[in-house]
Amino acid sequence: MAAISRDEVANLARLARITMTHPLAVNNVTREDLVLPSLTPTEALSGAPASDEGRFKVPQILGEE
Repeated sequence: MAAISRDEVANLARLARITMTHPLAVNNVTREDLVLPSLTPTEALSGAPASDEGRFKVPQILGEE
């Protein structure tokens, strides 16, 4: 394995501290929240294969209760 010099380690440490910026200008990245009509819980669950107490019912995958 090749030896790494002290200067190479110092250079890597310096590179690790470089501040990364977004490649494109980022303007107006937030917007106001708008309250819009949406589905009722009953409408949302109407296409679900199974539901229980107003929630989607899915198969257990982690073996937890």
